[in-house]
Amino acid sequence: MNNETKTSYAKAALSRVEPIWIVAGFVSIALSVYIVLATKWAHISLDGVTSDGVAARLFGLFVIALAIERVTEVAVQIFYGQDKRALTSQAKYLSAPIDAKIRAVKAASPSTTAEFDAMTKTITEIESSLDANSVKMHKKNSDHIHRKCQRLALAVGVFFGFFLSLAGLRILEALLGGNGFSTMSDTQNDVLEVIDIFITAALLAGGSDGIHQIITTAGKIGKDPSAIES
Repeated sequence: MNNETKTSYAKAALSRVEPIWIVAGFVSIALSVYIVLATKWAHISLDGVTSDGVAARLFGLFVIALAIERVTEVAVQIFYGQDKRALTSQAKYLSAPIDAKIRAVKAASPSTTAEFDAMTKTITEIESSLDANSVKMHKKNSDHIHRKCQRLALAVGVFFGFFLSLAGLRILEALLGGNGFSTMSDTQNDVLEVIDIFITAALLAGGSDGIHQIITTAGKIGKDPSAIES
């Protein structure tokens, strides 16, 4: 995608945004800045945050995310396991006669280049003879079930991630070692805790891959600080 295409997409996206929402967004930002400056919120120091500390503290969150993924798999099997098995059986049923014909053709064991080319052509014709409508319907059903499974997995991840973070599992507070929160006013602490809840819930709902990537990156930076440039 070239720059002109990206620019046209950006313009089209902006044209669909109502001006009132843009104004409301800027007003909200300005109000937030005013509140922060007026109440003189304390600065949060990140001096104590190290790559090894990040990796160590995120490891527990990684294990919890893995546990949530296992729960998600169970939920998917309970709600859509039968549908997925039916689709697998349908796929085998559609491909069984084709596979049998292909095996029969391959059993001839061609000995010359011409025979091999003829066998390849025959196999291609057999594969293309599969009922297009049946294949199209099977793909449509598979995509439908796949989307349902994705929505269920996201719902389970968000549910457990949100309530775990609400119950006290906080990633920002863990990364700061608790020291960053102690110097704040009550209002600032409340705001940061709300943000912490949503960030922790989002990380857990997103699965273990993203957390593992952060841990891996932190480990690389700990061994070689220049790795942060790459």
